[in-house]
Amino acid sequence: MPAIGKQKAKASILPDACVICDHEIRLGILADYPRPTSPEVTVHDVECGVCEGCGEKYFNAGQLRALERKTNEALREAKHYMTADEISQFLERLSQETGLSESRLAEALGVTRQELHRWKTSERIQSQTVEHLMRFASEESERFAAFINRRIKPPVTRGRPRKSTA
Repeated sequence: MPAIGKQKAKASILPDACVICDHEIRLGILADYPRPTSPEVTVHDVECGVCEGCGEKYFNAGQLRALERKTNEALREAKHYMTADEISQFLERLSQETGLSESRLAEALGVTRQELHRWKTSERIQSQTVEHLMRFASEESERFAAFINRRIKPPVTRGRPRKSTA
């Protein structure tokens, strides 16, 4: 049974009444929430609105984002993937070793800079292929840095080349 808080859910955040049974919705924290979309993980300490009558759960946008981050963190743990902190440290170290920006590293990994940001904030979880590539790169950083430097073309400069005055 979920722990239901005593404060009433605000109308601007969650509905006042359940759409199923018309009972009041109160803010609460669920100790364990098995994700229907990710059955291999259970997320702990999830804040949401809970109907006092039927137990239906309601989430506002912020609660959904927090739930998604917790789900991604739990999936990473279940699959033994790099955590968001490990990805951040890996990218920072690789950037220092190669002299490349995060955008150029994203290009080397075959993703966008925005996707790297989503991994670092647990908004998304990396694919298994990228996870293996990052693990290899982390263990063999010198070889990976050499590979990246060969693979990535120098950035394109804008404007026309200057004419020599000789």
